[in-house]
Amino acid sequence: MVTANQQWQLQCHELPVTDGANQSCTNTVTSQEADSCTVAGLTNGKSYGFRVTAMNARGASASSLESNTVTPADSSAVTQVAAGYDFGCVLHVDAAVSCWGVNGSGQLGDGSTTTHTSPVTVTGITSATQIALS
Repeated sequence: MVTANQQWQLQCHELPVTDGANQSCTNTVTSQEADSCTVAGLTNGKSYGFRVTAMNARGASASSLESNTVTPADSSAVTQVAAGYDFGCVLHVDAAVSCWGVNGSGQLGDGSTTTHTSPVTVTGITSATQIALS
């Protein structure tokens, strides 16, 4: 959870980075209650990578590891993206949830503590309407 006077920033960029003119986006969240954000403006069929940085009055953290490549195939295929510390998740249009990243405490929900660089399906969630991470 983001505490008072803290914010986090989700940055994405189109892959592969070739000429510096690739599409990019930045979402900055400053609310204590916001653990996720929706990324708008991505182009179907183009590939993107994501990084998260936490910031407060003392400065910014190092950026997270870059996510696996995400390629939107349909604007409704993923309805929400959420980022936690060293992991991320997406809510699919079919109400399933997939996560990737560091999994030392089982936070990815796949029944393991193995880090995954590709999204894995969260076990037992079949009718999610919203996701939030901290």
